[in-house]
Amino acid sequence: MDAPLTSPDLSPTPGQELRTAATLAEAFALGRLFEARRLHAQAPGDLDLSELLDATRREFVQLSGRSDADRRYLEALGLPTAIHPPLAYGLPSIAWEIPDTMANDSWSRAAAQWDSLADAPPIIPAQPFLIRDLADFPAGTRVLPLLEPRHAACATAAEALRSQSQDLQRVGAVVAAEDLYAALLRLRAWYDTTSSIAYGRLAPDHYRDWRPELALPLHYEQIALEVARRGATALSHRVLTVRMASHCFAEQFELALQATPAGAEPGQHILARLVSVLEVATASNARVLQAFNLALAEAAGVSTQGCVLMEVHRTPQDDQPRLAIIPAGANEVVDLLRNGGTRV
Repeated sequence: MDAPLTSPDLSPTPGQELRTAATLAEAFALGRLFEARRLHAQAPGDLDLSELLDATRREFVQLSGRSDADRRYLEALGLPTAIHPPLAYGLPSIAWEIPDTMANDSWSRAAAQWDSLADAPPIIPAQPFLIRDLADFPAGTRVLPLLEPRHAACATAAEALRSQSQDLQRVGAVVAAEDLYAALLRLRAWYDTTSSIAYGRLAPDHYRDWRPELALPLHYEQIALEVARRGATALSHRVLTVRMASHCFAEQFELALQATPAGAEPGQHILARLVSVLEVATASNARVLQAFNLALAEAAGVSTQGCVLMEVHRTPQDDQPRLAIIPAGANEVVDLLRNGGTRV
């Protein structure tokens, strides 16, 4: 048995599955599971503790699984390996190490051995707004807080666009053409369900003027402006962004479906439109975000020549959005670029 688990302040890696507890019941079941694992680690030969660990694991899987297929997926992952502090939505995030047998595979391929995919998405969707420890950044990195609401909103929009683009890229790579339409429908449902849960938990004081009003845009390019107009906290910026991005995904999905020629397979047409729309929106938002980033660095007297600029949405300590200006030549730059950094 592994050593007793703690609650590490580590960012999840590409080899991890990460999700946020959806209910208090799930969070409590998670706490019972980790306590059972701690006790079992102290006495691994105790049969009663082994039975307790198995029972709490099964309880957690039943509460956490979004469908029968998802429960089978969680069974395949095994025991969670870490709890991340409840910085998002007031509930903890849970991490699993993905087994080597599944590390280079998609959720859909692993689930293909099961009798039903149910409503599970075709892939493990990308997790936006990861927790990043500033102590892990290269020496010489300058960190500046994002002070303008529009600047912060552009940063959250960039992260949402990146996550959806990554999901579509993976769907296109692993799903057969004849299955694309059904796969994209499930991905759309996933976005809607998860963003609705988070959106429904925002209290009025997360909004400007304490009025929980939100205009859902038709185009991705409108997200940052609307988030800056309505969101009053870093949490609301993240939640409103993913809610609006989900709405835009659904709108573009419907427009592509309506434009699909009669008798044609809609999946390829929908995927192509979504990819194209996201590329345009990402480029448009990136130009505005880059201007904000450079203006912030110049105002602080920090040179960005040859540096990598990376927005940090959450740290183990707080939710303050920040800009990390990473010096040229740092060995870690490549890894950071893979996770959202941009070179100046």
